[in-house]
Amino acid sequence: MKVLHVIARMNVGGTATYLLNLIQGLERQGVESLLALGRVPSNESEDKRIASIKLHRIGTLSRAISPISDLKARRELDKLIKEYKPDVIHTHTFKAGLLIRSKKRQIPIIHTFHGHHLYDPDYGRLARLVLNTIERKLAKKSAKILTIGSRVGEELLAAGIGSREQYRSIAPGIAPINKVNREVILEKFLLPKAALNVLWMGRLTRVKRADRVIELAKRFSSVNFLIAGDGELRALLEEQAPSNLYFLGIQSPDELFSIADIVLLTSDSEGMPLTLIEAQMAALPCLASDVGSVSEIIEDGVTGFISPNDIDQLALSLAKLIDDSMLRSTMAKAAAIRAKENFSVEKMVTSHIQSYQQVIK
Repeated sequence: MKVLHVIARMNVGGTATYLLNLIQGLERQGVESLLALGRVPSNESEDKRIASIKLHRIGTLSRAISPISDLKARRELDKLIKEYKPDVIHTHTFKAGLLIRSKKRQIPIIHTFHGHHLYDPDYGRLARLVLNTIERKLAKKSAKILTIGSRVGEELLAAGIGSREQYRSIAPGIAPINKVNREVILEKFLLPKAALNVLWMGRLTRVKRADRVIELAKRFSSVNFLIAGDGELRALLEEQAPSNLYFLGIQSPDELFSIADIVLLTSDSEGMPLTLIEAQMAALPCLASDVGSVSEIIEDGVTGFISPNDIDQLALSLAKLIDDSMLRSTMAKAAAIRAKENFSVEKMVTSHIQSYQQVIK
């Protein structure tokens, strides 16, 4: 079986990790994969791990909408499909799904929603209406629609995108986290050794709401808050940050989880955030806003806390974790057990192979 994966960009983040784990897992199961990808914008970093998989770079493909570049990108994709002759085309995120599904094809197409636009503040009401209309039409050209988490699928169905029989929810598969020496990493990042560390990871964009981390850092001045990631809002956020908030940039998850005591997610919109799964795999309690499929990762009150999307509620839950070391320890153990049982790479790969086999005629 040959699968052509298509994505606009592989910037550092959950989607790239998911896709890398999937392609490497498919190869171990004898499924040949080729990743067609575009370029990342200048204010983002490409995941260097892509060097480990087979790639076809399409220079005119990017996340931004550009009629001339997009037409060139689709022509190159058409040529690649003709030469590679895949059994299945698997598109990831909106732009790749648009370019591949905007043309009638004889090869079955599977599209994965790694999240959705429905509640993204970067899109206004009119933009969301236009995107909904496009996605409804594109869904008709999809042999199957995969979602990262069942709640994402339910929200898309409620918006009239696709039919229930097209959908399948697949949980992400995460490789084990290899923690390293805490003291060494604290020294590397020049961090105080005695304080508790609350870690936030992600792109510094509006939808991720890193501004809430600043507010929480101001309320809990005796605790270190660590922001790991980069993006368009970094300079602005750094100007507003109190002295107990540290910007670490893009770093190895193994190192970050080695110095974290609590992992925080404050987004307004998510699919099924891999950061939380990785954190729980690393035996760390998590606090997250109630978005996307977060409730499928965190068992509220058992492996962490799920909070209403409100700064005061987030602060109340965070205070419980900060003040109670026994609670953190109990949740950490439960989190590790739950993550290993539910989010293995092998289970994710098997589910994808089943989906591919179902659409191949």
